[in-house]
Amino acid sequence: MDRRAACYESLKQYDKAYADAIAIIKMYPRSAQGYLRAGKVSQLMGQLNRAHRIYQAGLARIGQDSKHVLILVEMRDAVVCRIARAGTELPAPRVDMMHLLPPEITELILLQIPFRDRVKLQGVCKTWWTYIQSQPRLWADADFRKCNRQRKVSMSVLNKALVRTRGMLSELYLYNVELFDATTFTKTLVSAGKGGNFKVLQFDPAYDFLIPDNKLLVDVLRNLKVLNVGAKATDKVFNMISTGSLPNLKVLNLYGPATPIVQRQPHVCSIGNLMPYQQPTKIESLTIDCTGRAQMGKLSAAEFWPFMQNFPELINLTLLNFYVSERLCAQFNETNPKLKTVDLSFSRMEVPPVYGPGLEKLALRDSDIAPETVISSSTGMVMYSHSRRPAVPNEFTSLRHLDLSRCKRLTGARLMSTLVRCDPAVLVRLELESCAMLTKADMQHVVRTCANLQVLNLFQCVWVDDHVMLLLNSLKQLIYLDVSATNVTFAGIVMMFVGNGRDTNNKLIPIMKLVERMTAMASTNDIRLKELIIDNCFKISEQSVDWIKTLGVNVYHDVTDTYEIDRRRTSNFVPGSLHM
Repeated sequence: MDRRAACYESLKQYDKAYADAIAIIKMYPRSAQGYLRAGKVSQLMGQLNRAHRIYQAGLARIGQDSKHVLILVEMRDAVVCRIARAGTELPAPRVDMMHLLPPEITELILLQIPFRDRVKLQGVCKTWWTYIQSQPRLWADADFRKCNRQRKVSMSVLNKALVRTRGMLSELYLYNVELFDATTFTKTLVSAGKGGNFKVLQFDPAYDFLIPDNKLLVDVLRNLKVLNVGAKATDKVFNMISTGSLPNLKVLNLYGPATPIVQRQPHVCSIGNLMPYQQPTKIESLTIDCTGRAQMGKLSAAEFWPFMQNFPELINLTLLNFYVSERLCAQFNETNPKLKTVDLSFSRMEVPPVYGPGLEKLALRDSDIAPETVISSSTGMVMYSHSRRPAVPNEFTSLRHLDLSRCKRLTGARLMSTLVRCDPAVLVRLELESCAMLTKADMQHVVRTCANLQVLNLFQCVWVDDHVMLLLNSLKQLIYLDVSATNVTFAGIVMMFVGNGRDTNNKLIPIMKLVERMTAMASTNDIRLKELIIDNCFKISEQSVDWIKTLGVNVYHDVTDTYEIDRRRTSNFVPGSLHM
């Protein structure tokens, strides 16, 4: 092969000559012949730095006793001289962190990298491959959710990943995995989770054998704290919960294109075992997501509310695209007294539920559930009034976040009477996106009632204009405002900061005077607003947006298609003190 490389070299076919020289090095790594040929061809190609690296590698591998050592040294020194004459520098030596850092520090660094990228790092070099293969903690959080979605992950790859955990498996996320041999995989999973650190399990709706009757696997799952499963395995999950097989479970998420409940009759469903559980569960967060069905997940109240009694420690409850039939009132204040967050988005209940006094967040986004609050004629106290619903005066006193976006039945009267029952010093976040039945007069009541609002969402409220922006000047604590897809102009934004655009004689103040006031406020740090979303507000120019940004306000102004804005605009900005 060296003779063929010499022939290619004489024919000036350097690429082929270099390929043959590299092949010689791979076949005979301790022979100087391949290094000499590869270095010479690299010099002829003008690749002096590469030639220097080849000679250095040859000197490191062939040993000092070889008769070709002196030749390699002479060739290397000649290359160094040529590089110096050319005015270039030798490349800095490559530093491998595997040799410089302690193994514990290297492991902590690699643990900060996502699992998918961590696996790819095995291809860097043999040293990295050996190190990653030998560290069980680097495989303990096996996450296959971001793998290639065009091709399923093979069973052999999954089993190898679990074997490398050496019993230290802590998290397992399965997505798009080809599980054709359930028995083998179950045995591997039992071995991987035998260390007692298995805390999180999430898998596709198509898999149900991971919630088994196998006693060994049941023992492995006893330490689970987070379980995300699809519709197919829900019945088994509830049976395991009812028998106490998941005593440490804290978070349960049921999702998937099908309703996470077992159908017994057409359009009427049942949730697991309706009998009281052997012992109350410790679940603190429960999510049942029926999104994806042509119809809502429909339950009878006689089935659902006894089921809720089995979760006395529940703090967060999310029911998406849910429908509870029958005119029976859900009394969360009795069944789940510790509830702090309730999300009933896209859902419907015949009678609004009763919430406990500790409720901090209530989301009724795009639902048919609306507050039905009236003033009692006997006491004058504002409270819920319904023929089948008891009155709870302190129901919303702890409410910090109220989301009534796209609520179909929300009127101004219902909104105002509900806000009156909230503590204005506590309520800091209000979302009224696309509430078409509200008016400017309703907004005036909102400003008077909720003076301490910090986050306000009025996206796609067509009744919002400059007059409403002037009303918002009273909200001195506001730090986030979304008025996208409304009739707001630049003058309205200025008035929101500086107040009424009229002087003491009720004459209009020129806009430039108001702009000067706003600039003065910015110089004294009197502008509290941090985020202003005005997407799809066509009456505001880019020059105005750029000027507002100079005052220290983050402004988002996009006039692209409304659908695109709606798809990506969800409240990414949440102040740290408001994150719930």
